[in-house]
Amino acid sequence: MQAASQGLRLRAWALPLLAGASTAGPPAASPAEWGAFLAAERCALPLRQRLGGAGHLPGEAAAVLDARATVEMKRFLSAAAQCRRVAGELRRWGWTGVALKGGAAAASGGEPLDVVDLDLLVEPGNAAALARVLDERCGFRATRADPGPGLTGGWELAPRGTERDIPVEIHYDVPHLGAGVDPWAGLRPTRVEGVFRLAPATHLLHLLVHSVVHHVERRGQIRELVLLRAALEACTAGERAGVRARVQAHPLAEPLLAVWEMAEALAAGRVPDDPFAGVAAVRLAMAAGVEDAYPRGPALRTFKDAAYAMAAGEGEFARLWYGARSSVLPPADFRGDSWLDRR
Repeated sequence: MQAASQGLRLRAWALPLLAGASTAGPPAASPAEWGAFLAAERCALPLRQRLGGAGHLPGEAAAVLDARATVEMKRFLSAAAQCRRVAGELRRWGWTGVALKGGAAAASGGEPLDVVDLDLLVEPGNAAALARVLDERCGFRATRADPGPGLTGGWELAPRGTERDIPVEIHYDVPHLGAGVDPWAGLRPTRVEGVFRLAPATHLLHLLVHSVVHHVERRGQIRELVLLRAALEACTAGERAGVRARVQAHPLAEPLLAVWEMAEALAAGRVPDDPFAGVAAVRLAMAAGVEDAYPRGPALRTFKDAAYAMAAGEGEFARLWYGARSSVLPPADFRGDSWLDRR
């Protein structure tokens, strides 16, 4: 598909630019190709910032970049507003909330970037109660049914919110961190009273496993690399060494370390190698409209997951279908709220 191949050329131009290692102009691309690239990589805000605005691009490309950056900025500001809104209820009831991933940047006044929902970790005993409070006091509505009262076999409630803001996902666990990692240890305050962020090393580890283990489709995504770059820079040398040792012992050490190296190269001003071009090509094809051939729902999700798993290789297709909490066929002792489990 032309949009995917041209998107890969734009990706190859953007990575050195974001590393500060190149000031070359972009390859020629149509507005539709620019749109697919920016939708797939979710990097309009950091690109526009690096360019000093969109004025250095051809007219049509500049218009697409500006429009997409506006969408991303609105979502980032919405995440910050949702964080403040939820924080008021957390303070009212004496509960603690922890903003995760991009939500932590929104709560801390970090570099603006695309945030499609606010992930908020609360203690398991408070998750259902907070959801009820947000529904009753803030007019939130869940997009699907929450898991049962015991909150077994999962890590989050259904997304909930209002029509005008991005949704909030209440987490009561953080998956894939591995044994011995306590997400509640060493929490750091944010600019929003009552909302915290993970300790720097835990935040770095969470970003890595979330974008590699949990979401194969996000491997090497520029938006994720920007988040990881900031997380690496926020850690001390000792914290980075501790996380790297844990990553090296992980069953998926190879892709985890590859993503690490890409983010580290961006931070050091080096042009990163790109071992995730295959996954990026699928991501670009999806953004260009391939997924529109499938009806929304479980069939589309299964098709997309399978496509990304096959592009990733290295046994990911088998892991997708069986053996992990987020697999299509989860382990026998897992009883969560997935579409397949409910049937």
